[in-house]
Amino acid sequence: MGNSSTAPGYHPSEVKVSILDARNLPLYRKRKGGNYGSSTIVIFSIGDQVVRTLERSTETGNAVYNQSWTFKFTMPEHSPLFIQIKDMELGILGSHEVPFEEIPYSPHRDRKTLFSFVFKPTIASDKLADVTVINSEKQCELLFNARVTQLHFKVNSR
Repeated sequence: MGNSSTAPGYHPSEVKVSILDARNLPLYRKRKGGNYGSSTIVIFSIGDQVVRTLERSTETGNAVYNQSWTFKFTMPEHSPLFIQIKDMELGILGSHEVPFEEIPYSPHRDRKTLFSFVFKPTIASDKLADVTVINSEKQCELLFNARVTQLHFKVNSR
């Protein structure tokens, strides 16, 4: 998951991230008469640590992920949580950045930490030449949970 080592004299911070689902994703078909569908992944990063979901295919425009990760690092205030949702055919549909200060501290599971990232998908025009896309005008929504479970602190050494 990247570098999780700590600087001398510091304990690591932790941020737990869980992706729940995505709604109203654009659907496309590659050939005339084929079914509409999409195949997406969600990518999360903090600093140099990057994780991604398993690929999810859907014919409804709604994808369920239910995956979680823990990021460990020393200096969180300089590392926002960056999120991208990518369709395997259409490319990056949207991205969002959550400043570290906006991620709530909660050492225990807490439903109040649910985030909703609403976006209108961005689809490159060269991708539209190969496929027929529907739902591209709808607002998409990505639901995820992020919480700081441990804050870093300097250890006094004498």
